[in-house]
Amino acid sequence: MILIVLVIFLMVLLSVVASTLYVVRQQTVVIIERFGKYQTTSGSGIHVRLPFGIDKIAARIQLRLLQCGNEN
Repeated sequence: MILIVLVIFLMVLLSVVASTLYVVRQQTVVIIERFGKYQTTSGSGIHVRLPFGIDKIAARIQLRLLQCGNEN
């Protein structure tokens, strides 16, 4: 019985940790909203946010320049 409770507790703890961490790749920024209102902009790296939809990633924006056309 104690083993089952321990396994359930570890699964809940793992899901909380997994929902709080997010990674932003290089040349990308992420816009974070808290309850639908702008909170912050995160640069590249590993970041922490509030779990369960309190903070959500509103957009991922690429900072790379795409070159079109011919160079003369």
